[in-house]
Amino acid sequence: MINMEKKTNDISKKIALLILTMPKFEAEAKLLVKRFNQLNFDLYFPCFLASKNIELFKNLNIRWNLISIDERYSTWGQEMLFALSQIKEQYIFICLDDFYPYSRISPKVLKKYLEKAITFKPSIIRTNNNFNKRIRLNYIKNCIYKESYLHRYGTSLVFPIYKKSFFKSIITSNDTPWSFEKESLSRFDFKKHIFVYIQKVNIRAVNLVVKGKILKSSIRKLPYNLQKEYLNGTHNNLMKREVEILYHIK
Repeated sequence: MINMEKKTNDISKKIALLILTMPKFEAEAKLLVKRFNQLNFDLYFPCFLASKNIELFKNLNIRWNLISIDERYSTWGQEMLFALSQIKEQYIFICLDDFYPYSRISPKVLKKYLEKAITFKPSIIRTNNNFNKRIRLNYIKNCIYKESYLHRYGTSLVFPIYKKSFFKSIITSNDTPWSFEKESLSRFDFKKHIFVYIQKVNIRAVNLVVKGKILKSSIRKLPYNLQKEYLNGTHNNLMKREVEILYHIK
């Protein structure tokens, strides 16, 4: 039985959005920041951008909090733990720098449902997106569902809202994003946590870069005026046609 807690009066003081970008992914991060600005996320949530090359983002004219990652941090795990230590909010909306949300997302609607979800004190909140489909959900209340089992992508980094204390407890300093998603599943007891799922919030996104190469099929989801701008600025090269075909077949 899940106990309800009194709702927070200001959800924006409890949830922050974070993009942690890696060197050579600055073009992807800029694209993502511009997208969230276009959607007015910065009017509803504190937004953070963390990078070792933070100077490259200071001319964007954005109302984001910029976190400079020191060169002494050599792994994704170390960088993420440092970035989390700079954020006071209780929950962190993680956005990978190479996943571009092409659908219209209302931060106002998201905020409304997060306010409902957070009352259940979840360790992870997920939205209904094309990379994190879930079945066998248990309905709780107010269009909020509870995950009934630990999915093999239970700790996926594709648009989760993590309880910061839980997130920090399952990250190790040696983690990469890929090793984290695989190995973190064994670092906690699922029965002691609540993972909730918001079915009413739909996020449709594309993975721009796979194994260091840009997917042409993903580029087509970008607004036409941004496609050339992105390709001219990125450090990554296009994936060969035959390789991309095999990727989609698999």
